[in-house]
Amino acid sequence: MENAESILVVILSSFLAIFLIIAIVVAVKVVKLVKKMNQIADTAQEIVSKAQDIAGKVENVSDMFKRTAGPLALGKYFMNIAEAVTKHKKGK
Repeated sequence: MENAESILVVILSSFLAIFLIIAIVVAVKVVKLVKKMNQIADTAQEIVSKAQDIAGKVENVSDMFKRTAGPLALGKYFMNIAEAVTKHKKGK
């Protein structure tokens, strides 16, 4: 039985060594993958932050247009009246 036990020990230790090597390689790959995913998440967070800044600026510009739309329309109205009066005076 001594010979069969030795063969069994050699086979099991070989499988254990192969399993440990595969486990180490997989662990290294997982660590690299996690680091890459963190980089992607950081980049995505920067993009979202920039998009929010742009959205805030667009909202500010939109508010400015809302505030100036009334006075600009009133100014255009007076310019149209002035042009109509000028054309009428030239016509006489």
